Amino acid sequence: HSRGFLQLLWECGGGLAAPAIAEGVIHKIVAFVAMKVIGGPGAPTPIGELGFTAMSDALELVENDVQQVGKDLQITGYLAATSGGLARQIEMLESVPSGEGQPGSDGSGEPLQAQAPISRLLPMVEHGRAWSLRGDSAEPSDVEFYKAWDRNGVLTNFSCHPIRVTEEDGTTPETEWASVEHYYQAQKFGGERAPSSAAREVVSAIALARSPEEAARIGRTAERTTPEIVVPDWDTAKVRAMRRALIAKYTAHDGPREFLLSTGDRKLVEACPHDYFWGCGYGDTGENRLGELLQEVRAMLRASSS
Repeated sequence: HSRGFLQLLWECGGGLAAPAIAEGVIHKIVAFVAMKVIGGPGAPTPIGELGFTAMSDALELVENDVQQVGKDLQITGYLAATSGGLARQIEMLESVPSGEGQPGSDGSGEPLQAQAPISRLLPMVEHGRAWSLRGDSAEPSDVEFYKAWDRNGVLTNFSCHPIRVTEEDGTTPETEWASVEHYYQAQKFGGERAPSSAAREVVSAIALARSPEEAARIGRTAERTTPEIVVPDWDTAKVRAMRRALIAKYTAHDGPREFLLSTGDRKLVEACPHDYFWGCGYGDTGENRLGELLQEVRAMLRASSS
């Protein structure tokens, strides 16, 4: 991440593919099926031993795409963490309290120490392909982004670029948030200035989340189940919080800043089909506020460098 890379191609045989999948570091699979038949008890397999003994353990691929390449078929899909044997392993991992034994997790007022942003967990993958949902409203010049590990992923709030955010009063608290998503979710409950013990507990769990996806799940769940601890003016404050986080990200990190500036005057679109405020929504009927804020930050960066 420090070098600006969000994708790594792991090209290998079954012997190396299996441990990488088991470690939870593989998000996307591209497999080729040749129009040939081989067999035998010693025939190589595309994936080595994963320890599964039943079809219910099988890993599910979502957001699938099949294309013909010459005489062969190219199959592309994302590993979902919602089913199969790895899902049960993840469930066991997530049953351990995320703040256990970590400094700042007891609401003591000490600076929160967020864990390293690299996650060993598979991301939660939504069904549906974002790139085909905008219909005729999409322009070829639009810069679309959605998943952190996909094209233009550096623009998402889920890219693991740590930030320290200058608040509205001009102060910069000591907490370093592992991503924009960590910071944004924590602000729903007051961030470092959370007013109640219940809110501080949620903020601490978000700060300690092992991935932006986990931070989002914690924040969204708490917002839904305990709405009374959400800051009263969140509907209006959330845009200001997001703007502060984006400014922090793109001023602190050279790679994301250079990428954002390289988009010129092109329209930036969060191609999320189920978010009608921050994203474009299904059929491009959403507000795309995240894309608009990124365009504001881009203009600010351009003006400051001129």
